[in-house]
Amino acid sequence: MRTIAALSFIGILILGSCQRNDENSLSKKETVVPAAPITDLGAIRQIIIRNQIDIGKHINDGRDSSMVAKYYHTDAKLLVAGEPFLSGHANLFRFWRDATASLKGLERVTVSCEGNDQLVYETGIATAIYEVKGKKTSGTYKYLTIWKNVNNTWLIAADTWNSLPEMPE
Repeated sequence: MRTIAALSFIGILILGSCQRNDENSLSKKETVVPAAPITDLGAIRQIIIRNQIDIGKHINDGRDSSMVAKYYHTDAKLLVAGEPFLSGHANLFRFWRDATASLKGLERVTVSCEGNDQLVYETGIATAIYEVKGKKTSGTYKYLTIWKNVNNTWLIAADTWNSLPEMPE
């Protein structure tokens, strides 16, 4: 009998604590944090794909490293295998100037874009064609690029890639 009385008393306490406050169950001290704006990742993806196509055109058509570097944020990091971190427009310009000397073609294909209206990470596959000492060669790479929205302009904040293994014939 005591057990039933104790459980009844606990039940009344629990039910009493579950009473609703006025104004949609919020106390006077609580506030609702507005939801983040809905991000149209499809539209952002299209912007990033267009940027990647433009970068490829600058490399393929004019070999203009200054135009490639303009797609990078001023604090961007370039993580190239076997190299130290590269950052800053001057270093990125030098890297792309040197790379485009032998790079004869580049195509990056976006596989995925995920993120929000401020940061998006893009993964993809790239094919590069090089010419070194008159000999053409190509390579396929996987890449990860972080894009940052700066005043409604999507710029690369970090960029890295590495080789995919050659497929046996």
